Amino acid sequence: MEPKTIWVRSDCKYLYNGSPYAPFPQAQGTSSS
Repeated sequence: MEPKTIWVRSDCKYLYNGSPYAPFPQAQGTSSS
């Protein structure tokens, strides 16, 4: 299975894979390229 993908929007909102738009949780460890 693929890790939770996060899409960044110009509205400063992040869309989780299967989750509603919500502020980006900095507590989560995301893999940024």
